[in-house]
Amino acid sequence: METVLFTAKCPVAVDEQEWIDGRMARFVERFGTSWLDSPVILPTAEFFPGAYTGTQQDMRRAVVTVCGFMGVDASRIFVKFPTAISTDTGAAGHWTTVAGSSRMTPTTTSDTYTRSDAASSYRKVGRNARISLNPTLGQHPLLLLATIARVLAYDRLVTGKARTVSRDSQLVAELLTVFLGFGVITANAAFEYSHTTDENSLRGRWSASRLGLLTEPMYGYALARYAMMRGEPRPDWARFLDSNPRAYLKKGVRFLRRIERS
Repeated sequence: METVLFTAKCPVAVDEQEWIDGRMARFVERFGTSWLDSPVILPTAEFFPGAYTGTQQDMRRAVVTVCGFMGVDASRIFVKFPTAISTDTGAAGHWTTVAGSSRMTPTTTSDTYTRSDAASSYRKVGRNARISLNPTLGQHPLLLLATIARVLAYDRLVTGKARTVSRDSQLVAELLTVFLGFGVITANAAFEYSHTTDENSLRGRWSASRLGLLTEPMYGYALARYAMMRGEPRPDWARFLDSNPRAYLKKGVRFLRRIERS
């Protein structure tokens, strides 16, 4: 056993390891240690009960649920489902609140932050957060939850007195989903593999799509660091991870245990 521990290698490059370790330490300073005692959110009926059919109302309900898990005030969140994602906030009448009876109040403040990708866009003006979600996400619950988690993690970064928004803020927000308990969901959604059969070939073709910026090894190591910070060298929730991130998590835990014993 000792031989295995002392030959364990980190699943990511040194600069990636240092970046993840440093950011996770900053998350503790900014958001507190209580998040390390919070449950790890899993894609199960325990955390997401009720029927889901992929309607826009279901998607709004998913936003409210994720808000609750990530400590975001849902009454601040407004959503819309455009056919194409852009950073244009559009007319106020096109937006609807996901919870409560709040109104989108106009503001002249320069306190505005934006982010966008193919699945979503985010804009913060004043205290409101305006989130656009690609309506096709409704047919892919895991991708929907991961997208919402990433956007709301960004909201956590740009909200509050201690906010700091850097050039790599979207990357930091994605890592923050791990610290806030959504790492299993965002890691599983990071890469999606599919197979299509070619009429002229028995082999067919494999294709992969990527959601987000963190690689699977980075997710695996981040989850390993997170598990060790929680005092869970053998986390039960690891069984809910896809095979690749789970393998990288195990490798990361072995590496971190080696470091602890050296």
